[in-house]
Amino acid sequence: MKTIRLLAATVVLPWLLPVVAGEPASEPANAPLFETVQLEQAGDAGVHTYRIPAMTVAVDGTIVIAIDARNHSGDDLPGDIDILIRRSSDNGRSWSPAQRVVDFKDGTGGGDGSLLTDRETGRIFLFYAYAPPGVGVFNSSADRDPASLTTQHPHLLWSDDHGRSWQGPRNLIAQIKPQGAHGMFATSGHGIQLSAHAPAHGRLLQPFAWLDGKRAMHAGNAWSDDHGATWQMGPSIGSGLDENKAVELDDGRVLQNIRAFRKGNRRLVAVSRDGGIHFDAAAPEPALVDPRNNADIIRVHPDAAPGSREARMLLFSNTAHPTKRMDLTVRLSCDAGRTWPVVKRLLPGPAMYSTMARLADGSFGILYENGNARGISFARFNLAWLGASC
Repeated sequence: MKTIRLLAATVVLPWLLPVVAGEPASEPANAPLFETVQLEQAGDAGVHTYRIPAMTVAVDGTIVIAIDARNHSGDDLPGDIDILIRRSSDNGRSWSPAQRVVDFKDGTGGGDGSLLTDRETGRIFLFYAYAPPGVGVFNSSADRDPASLTTQHPHLLWSDDHGRSWQGPRNLIAQIKPQGAHGMFATSGHGIQLSAHAPAHGRLLQPFAWLDGKRAMHAGNAWSDDHGATWQMGPSIGSGLDENKAVELDDGRVLQNIRAFRKGNRRLVAVSRDGGIHFDAAAPEPALVDPRNNADIIRVHPDAAPGSREARMLLFSNTAHPTKRMDLTVRLSCDAGRTWPVVKRLLPGPAMYSTMARLADGSFGILYENGNARGISFARFNLAWLGASC
């Protein structure tokens, strides 16, 4: 594997004790840990812009990431956009060369990747938006025909060898595109699988956003109870919503953390009591300032017992500024998202999307659009780096 040179600002602390993949990981050492590595930068390999970080951890502990390679401009679809996969088997210290797993020709593009690991089967899913030439989310038709050239399509690849090779694509448009929806796309970053403690244990959830005929954006989850053999789309959480992430709470409820569509400078949150399908109305979260940007939320201890202190701990990352995409920040909640008392700025200045994962050794990875928002970086940290705990 190709080793990536750590940046000069990297802080490398003593190695942590290894753990066996699949077993509960102990917390990292008490000393603060923060390492960072730049993976892609504008112009590398002739690519104009790298955007849209997605990340998951395979059942063997391998980190698998997906990135948009926006070949000729930084614009969203439509356009010549490919998706790259990279892997790390040492908690992000070194990375495989980029593998293009989505690479269309003649003006067709595929982007906005999101990764989801089924911990029971080991299969990894890669959702992305397929766009025929000239078609983007805002000029898509309401077509639900897999052969349509007038709308974006939700595509799906899958890997059964921890991200080394990929099969597909499957076109899910006839299964999951809501009636009357126009453009739709999977929220970039990652989906989740509900734990053994949840009422709908083992369910796979992939957040989506879609535009209706009145140009209002909606949010909701595609879900599968048969390990991805079939998918269904839950009803809209509401309009005026955008990219969103799901997280399982300590009592089995699902919390959706949502980007506002056209107005507002706070994250929106909604709660589901039936495994991420139907939700209460979304409401602003006063503590989470946001400039209408993609963000992420994850459990600190994914397999913690219900009701335990560990099960209530959440991490949230976003550009914590009311109007500008800047000041990438990580927050810790000790009470299932009711309050966010621990705040640490990871990157001052410009930044955009971010996504997180708990790594095999118990530390955390964050993949993010770096300072000039035209490249991708990865950082590894532990709770001690945050400066406080629960």
